[in-house]
Amino acid sequence: MILIFKKVKIMNTKSYNTKQQEMVLSFFKENKESQFTADEASKALGDKNVGKSSVYRIVSKLYESGILKRFSGEKGEGA
Repeated sequence: MILIFKKVKIMNTKSYNTKQQEMVLSFFKENKESQFTADEASKALGDKNVGKSSVYRIVSKLYESGILKRFSGEKGEGA
């Protein structure tokens, strides 16, 4: 699975946004011309105390809200 930053939406102000969520969102904003797997994003954020499971959870939330797009490899496999 490759994730690419689509666009920035203002997240619902009623939702609870953690510093980790803000860091993940900032990572994709800063790298919006590139594609990353959730694992690659996790490794890139590793020095910022964002755990791998947190990155996967946050990426799923961003995908579900339409902020990130998901792409598959040529045969439907994760790249």
